[in-house]
Amino acid sequence: MKKWSITAGALVLTLASVTGISMAENSEETIKKVMKVAMKGGLCKSVASGKATKEQKKELLELFQNLAKAEPSKGDAESWKAKTEALVAAAQGAVDGKDGAGAQLKTASNCKACHDAHKGN
Repeated sequence: MKKWSITAGALVLTLASVTGISMAENSEETIKKVMKVAMKGGLCKSVASGKATKEQKKELLELFQNLAKAEPSKGDAESWKAKTEALVAAAQGAVDGKDGAGAQLKTASNCKACHDAHKGN
């Protein structure tokens, strides 16, 4: 019986560590995709300027929602949550056509503020 509990415990620990690694890789992939498409690709800038289509606004919102679910490489979880929630709210405002959404998006998408706090090496 003791041998069985040790084996079961080892299996649980192995699964937990593998799941943790895949979640970290998934977060890293998500962050890279958001940076490539939304930031470097110009989607965020297009939405903030008011030149984006409805579909592009929805795409940006979805990217930022996925970013909010990811875990940062470094930094405080509360800071990550605040920064990503601001991005989601601003993108949602753009989708909804709210006044000032572009300015809100420009403020929320401050690259340096996020990178200083959360970008890994």
